[in-house]
Amino acid sequence: MLLSDFDLWHIVLMGNFLPPNEMDFREYSKEDDRINALPEPKKHQIIEQSWQQIFGGKDNDQWIQGCIWEINYHDVVKVYHHHDNHRLKVFTPKRKIFDN
Repeated sequence: MLLSDFDLWHIVLMGNFLPPNEMDFREYSKEDDRINALPEPKKHQIIEQSWQQIFGGKDNDQWIQGCIWEINYHDVVKVYHHHDNHRLKVFTPKRKIFDN
């Protein structure tokens, strides 16, 4: 399962540069101008590298989303829908992964 910051994921979807947390608005504007002046391949590379920050977040105030390629029907035991925040909680059977 790939875990990422739900709010910051929207910056990736828009294809924008994600500044480091400690960068203020003036610094970001200068950095954005510098990036936009680069040739397209280099610009794209720097923007994509900035997206690495959305993975592995540990802040308590972050909304973390989990993405998985596929869940098979037989792997699902129970699904709970939390009406207050529209979250789903999926329970899967415990399986032995390695044979001893």
